[in-house]
Amino acid sequence: MGIRNLKIAIAHWKPRSWGGAEYLVTKMAEVLGIDKIYTLGKLPSENPYGKVDFYDITKDLDFSLLKRFQLKFDRLFEYSIWESVDWSMYGDFDIIISSGSTTRAIITPDNVMHVNYCHSPPQDGFTIYTITELKMYEFPGFTLQLSDI
Repeated sequence: MGIRNLKIAIAHWKPRSWGGAEYLVTKMAEVLGIDKIYTLGKLPSENPYGKVDFYDITKDLDFSLLKRFQLKFDRLFEYSIWESVDWSMYGDFDIIISSGSTTRAIITPDNVMHVNYCHSPPQDGFTIYTITELKMYEFPGFTLQLSDI
C-alpha cells in the first residue's frame, strides 16, 4: 500500500499569522495531496502559500463555558482543547500528522498512527541561546552556564 492510498489528516496548532510554520505545513499538505489543514482559529486572510485551506475546528467542538474561557488564552489550554477533538467527525484516517507542540496532545483511536512534527520547542517561557554562541541558557529567574553542568 502506497502513501497515496492512505487517508491522512494534518492538524496545525493555533496560528497567529502567516509564517514559516504555516508555509511548511501548507507544502507538506500539497506533497501529500491534502486540501485541508485542521487548526484552532481562523487566519485573517487566504493562504498565501498555496491552495490548502486552514479549517477552524473550534466551530465543531461542543464547548462548555470553561472551554470557551480556555480558548481565549494563548497556548496555555491548547493541549486540553486538542485532546477534546473527535477525529471520527472529520473522516476515517490512517495517519494524523500534528504540526506544532500543542497538537501532540491529540488522542487518536488505536488503529490511527499519530506523527508529530514539532517545528521547534515552544519559546514562550524562555529565551534560547545556542551553546556555541553564548555558552549559556537563560530561563526566567536564573541563568544556566556550561560551567554549572
